[in-house]
Amino acid sequence: MDQVFSYESFVHATAGSIGGQAAMSAFYPIVITTCPLWVITTRYKAQRKNDSTENEGIFKGMVKMVKEEGISTLWSGVLASIVLVTNPMINYTVFDQTKKHYLKYMNQKNLTSSQSFFLGLFAKFIATILTYPLQVAQTKLRTSKKTMTEEEIRKTGHKIYKNTLDCLIKMFKEDGIYGWYHGLMNKLVQTLLMSAFHLTIYDTIVTEVEKAMGGKHK
Repeated sequence: MDQVFSYESFVHATAGSIGGQAAMSAFYPIVITTCPLWVITTRYKAQRKNDSTENEGIFKGMVKMVKEEGISTLWSGVLASIVLVTNPMINYTVFDQTKKHYLKYMNQKNLTSSQSFFLGLFAKFIATILTYPLQVAQTKLRTSKKTMTEEEIRKTGHKIYKNTLDCLIKMFKEDGIYGWYHGLMNKLVQTLLMSAFHLTIYDTIVTEVEKAMGGKHK
């Protein structure tokens, strides 16, 4: 219990909280501002897969979307985007906590590079598993129109979703857990190695800084 409420734990918790709030404060305006661009580019990518129709351009595409579906469609999936900011937070939290317990179990002072790498893989795997359904919902919300005829629904295979929660529920009802994790392997291959290398470098830097400071933080 003393370890849980130690000075070091307090410092890490406070730093994590302040860092998280600062990151989210900076992230929210960026998400809201850039969401229309992500929606239109995602729509165009989906259109290229379904037909060979040329895109009208970003600005004309946005104007057309607003006329046909309303201005709110430009921010389709914005809630999912905001919640997805927790992915890197989960990643670092899992890594730090796993590292702490692993070092205690193995009676080590620091991780080796290979240990940091594999703990980084594990941390990113957990973060991805927890947030991936939101990424799937985000894409579906961006590609699906607010209003569609039955013919459009049959042709595109898209559905009309009210919001992120409605999208998640409909995906689960239709395809079960597979609907939430469709395409997960491609995502894991894309992100696990990059994150593992990143956390290995991060942990190496932290270790060297702590050595240089002579453990003054303790």
